[in-house]
Amino acid sequence: RIPDGSGDLVDNASNSTKGTSNASPANAIDHYEIYHDGSGITCLSEDINIKACTNTDCSSVASEDITATLNLGPLGEAVTISNGDITANVNYTTAGTIAINLSNLSTSAPVDCYINNTLNANCEMTLADSGFIIDVPTLTACKPNVTATIQAVQTDNNTNTCGAALLGNQTVDFWSTYISPNTGTTDLLINTTPIADSSPGTGLNLNFDIDGLATFTVQYDDAGQIQLNAEYTMLSGLLLEGDSTFISKPILLTVYTDETDYECISGDADCSRFIKAGENFDLKVKAACWVDDADTDFTDNPATPNFEMNSIAVLSSVVAPSGGSNGSLDVTSFNFSTSDNGIHTIDQAISEVGVFNFMISPSNYFGEALTTQNSPNIGRFYPDHFAITNTVDGTFENACTGFSYSGQNFNYTNNPELTITAYNAALPPEITQNYTGDFIKLAANNFIITPPTTDALQLGLDNTNLVQLTWSRDTASLTDHSDGRVSFVSGNDMYSYRHVGNSRIDEFLPIADLEFTSIIDSDGVETQGLPSTLQPSGSSIHFGRLQIANAHGSELVALPVTIQAEYFNGANWQQNSADQCTSLNLTTDIQLRNTETASNAWQAGNATMTIASGTSTASLSNNNPLVA
Repeated sequence: RIPDGSGDLVDNASNSTKGTSNASPANAIDHYEIYHDGSGITCLSEDINIKACTNTDCSSVASEDITATLNLGPLGEAVTISNGDITANVNYTTAGTIAINLSNLSTSAPVDCYINNTLNANCEMTLADSGFIIDVPTLTACKPNVTATIQAVQTDNNTNTCGAALLGNQTVDFWSTYISPNTGTTDLLINTTPIADSSPGTGLNLNFDIDGLATFTVQYDDAGQIQLNAEYTMLSGLLLEGDSTFISKPILLTVYTDETDYECISGDADCSRFIKAGENFDLKVKAACWVDDADTDFTDNPATPNFEMNSIAVLSSVVAPSGGSNGSLDVTSFNFSTSDNGIHTIDQAISEVGVFNFMISPSNYFGEALTTQNSPNIGRFYPDHFAITNTVDGTFENACTGFSYSGQNFNYTNNPELTITAYNAALPPEITQNYTGDFIKLAANNFIITPPTTDALQLGLDNTNLVQLTWSRDTASLTDHSDGRVSFVSGNDMYSYRHVGNSRIDEFLPIADLEFTSIIDSDGVETQGLPSTLQPSGSSIHFGRLQIANAHGSELVALPVTIQAEYFNGANWQQNSADQCTSLNLTTDIQLRNTETASNAWQAGNATMTIASGTSTASLSNNNPLVA
């Protein structure tokens, strides 16, 4: 047959019976729940609520009809539980105590019973021919002058209808009982008078109208489930008694912190720093008393010390950066107990950078929805530390054709780059992806570099000291990767190897050390793993010179003088046939002198020189290699 248990049985020896569905039966009942108030009067009907639950907490109920018999003592009444939840309005006209249960269920499952929302194994209801019907609405803790009613009724045995049992001014004894929690220190006020918490109670004068109905005001400056009991002995000796269980709940549950510098009114990165991401702080939840209908700030209200509730969810919502991560919380749920005295403190931490609201999501309180108030903007949360997560050493450009001369300026072909990533204070640390945009409190000048003054490796002619260089730092830039990473990109820094005696060595590959010794942002967040060194490198450094050859010839024709570019190869000077970049200017780069001109002073190369009774001028012509 089909796996859900339906369908005809078939002999498997002759037929394949894989079935047509693996779905669970539609009425997979976990258990049933019965709810009633535990007492009644024979002339009045009683409401009994029945639920067919498909999971353990009854947050889901059956979708199909279930038939059953609702047993009221010896009497049974057929009921149909439609859509998983019905309320049966029943009458039982005989005084006494009866057990209530379910039988003949079309789908069998265990049955739980709740009297005044409290689990009760006996599930009994006590009915009387006379008594008090007390109706106290749900109270808001500390709010005064809430109207309640009490009605004194008795059953007419002939008509089984209710009539007034009291008329006019009568003194009724009241007392209260703590139900949940079952202890407390706050008095219940009726008509502003504190009443006793046990029998025989406190006598209060009430005026009953023709229907046996009287009104009174109630106030309770705490939270919880309370039972109000009333008793009156008539002249005939007949005892009228009754009780009503009601709820007093906080005006709301408000979330806040009173840590120093917590508030970020503007809700942006301009707020002062608060706590490191991943670092603990006190997040508080107060079950607040009512003070005023116009109240908006409930953090300074009195608390309700008897409030308790388990498994209250805690959530966070990012305010800034816009579209950022909500982060993860160390504490995602908590139990509010009476030991908190109405204010529960969470040792909380959030994984992310930014500004956040914190909120809670409580379940119903004895069937009553609770109002909550989110925290104000809390922040700014900032990183715990930075770590270097990527480096690019960079490469030098060649000032000439495939090389650079000592004394010649050169820059980068690929600029050096260092990437740092922001982390929180968790163990192990996690990346704070919200460290982006205005929440980045780093500037390029926060990256402190020790200026290089020598090559990283190359010794000079003395074989002792490193070859010297000069470095001029250009303006660097920062790249925001929008995920917690920030890259420092060097500007167009200028390098030049010094053209000094100790640099007269064979050609070598240039390598410079850019040592980062400190990276600290304006919040004081430091970078771990320093110092860290980038080593930009290049092709070749030549120690070069221009060689001017001697020339002899007739004064009647132009005299060619050879000027040759050379570099030192470690042993000798060698013509630099690769030099395609050096150019000479006759005016600025060539000087001439003789004893008969300008008192033997040096003259620009294009000057007319006096020689004996004649004159001489010079010109340049470029060849490859350099010849003038």
